[in-house]
Amino acid sequence: MKTFFLLTMTCVAMASPVWALSTDRAQPIEVSADKFAGDEVKQTATYSGHVVVRQGSIELKGAHLELAITPKGYRYIELTGHVATFSQARDPKTPGVKEKIHAQAQRIVYDEATDTIRLTGKAALFRTENGVEKDSTRGEAITYNLRTGSSEIKGGLVNGQPQRVTTIIAPRQSPAKTESAPTSKE
Repeated sequence: MKTFFLLTMTCVAMASPVWALSTDRAQPIEVSADKFAGDEVKQTATYSGHVVVRQGSIELKGAHLELAITPKGYRYIELTGHVATFSQARDPKTPGVKEKIHAQAQRIVYDEATDTIRLTGKAALFRTENGVEKDSTRGEAITYNLRTGSSEIKGGLVNGQPQRVTTIIAPRQSPAKTESAPTSKE
């Protein structure tokens, strides 16, 4: 059962390698919940009640987490809650800038067979720099393909009316100039 438990937690942490801080995978995994039930024969595990998963900078929170391993060995993870959340630091690209990815939805699903992450139910995805939100996208559903880096965002229906998706992209800072521009004297 110990091996199954470690396998369970490892697959949770692997849910988003594209967003990953490269050192996260080498960190221990800690899961806390009010209740755990696992079935080694069926290759399933369920955590319920204030579920928190941490590995390095990765943090997942929700009310209920279910894991299943398919007969072909693929992992399928579903985290649900009034608001289920995911956050993870990214490898630094710019000195002094700490980037982090945050996701929230009523349901977060990682499907290893298709290598996708799906956020459904009031889905939102944010990128922060030093704790300040820079980029964000919202919709009823967000699907992100880890193999291709492509994503699809869908609006939902409210009272039969289609809803739009929203994306906010922060302006990028241009590199600081090391020399002053020449001035003309006339």
